[in-house]
Amino acid sequence: MKKLLLCLVLVALLVSFGIPAAPALADDVTEVRLVETAQGKKVNVGGYGYMWVGLFHMSVDTEDCQGGEPYDGWCVDPDKDISRGQCFDANLVNAPGETPWCEIAYIMTNFSPTSNNEAAAIQLAIWKYIKGGKDSINALYPPAVETRADDIYEAAETRTVNLFGRGMGLTLDLEGVGGANSQDFMATVTGSTECLEGIAVDFSTTAGNLSSPTVLTNASGEAAVTLSWGDSLPVTTVTACTEGEWPVIIDPLDPNIQDTVILKPSGLCVEKMWEPDQETGSIKIYKEDGNDQPLGGSAFTITDNPKDWSAAPLVVVDNGTN
Repeated sequence: MKKLLLCLVLVALLVSFGIPAAPALADDVTEVRLVETAQGKKVNVGGYGYMWVGLFHMSVDTEDCQGGEPYDGWCVDPDKDISRGQCFDANLVNAPGETPWCEIAYIMTNFSPTSNNEAAAIQLAIWKYIKGGKDSINALYPPAVETRADDIYEAAETRTVNLFGRGMGLTLDLEGVGGANSQDFMATVTGSTECLEGIAVDFSTTAGNLSSPTVLTNASGEAAVTLSWGDSLPVTTVTACTEGEWPVIIDPLDPNIQDTVILKPSGLCVEKMWEPDQETGSIKIYKEDGNDQPLGGSAFTITDNPKDWSAAPLVVVDNGTN
């Protein structure tokens, strides 16, 4: 009788993208427990036979197999075993910011197992990326799982991950010279990763108005926003923030236990304090007689109307008698 192979499938329990106070998990050794099964089913997978493909609940950072933080994760190593209730020590490592992890991260954050078939299809799609292609591993039965897994695979293939991951950086700088009442700012997500496009950057300002509160990065990791104002602008702080979740690989110290992957929240904020340059100039006023000759001894009152110099210029009143 073929041994039942258990693999983890994720449901997105971490709906809050809160920014942790300090780095957690990555590159740490901790005790992990596979708690129980949830959604999923036995699927006839080509080359493997019937195996359980479905959701498992896990606890991370347990002590003597008790307590810990609850997580759900996907299996990323279908060639190895794992058992219900099993405890093991593992390295927790940030997934690389490259293929296939960009695509797997997209699947993990955009699909959730709302049914047993959906859970199996999500897991199978992840295996297809792990194994190197859509046809690298297939569900022979039920066929609906294979069809849905292909759909998920193709959806991730044409998208870039829209989340901010650990190991990435964020900068905020002025972009260009700016106009009389506007200035562009450029936020840039940095890091040795292929997953820079489509990351949401949230902008805020202490004064003036922003062209958009949220901008998605381009393929270079850049997101631009324009700050505009009316009459004047005081010293202003523009803030850019990005947050999301990134896959963390659970790599058991025992090489016979399969690797799994979970999501951990990650984020960063940067700010730029700025004040527009104040333009200065001078005005020369003089009074002439009918023969275009200058007259001395006059006093003038100059009133500055700050609303709009082009529409309401300086008002000059002659207080002299000449």
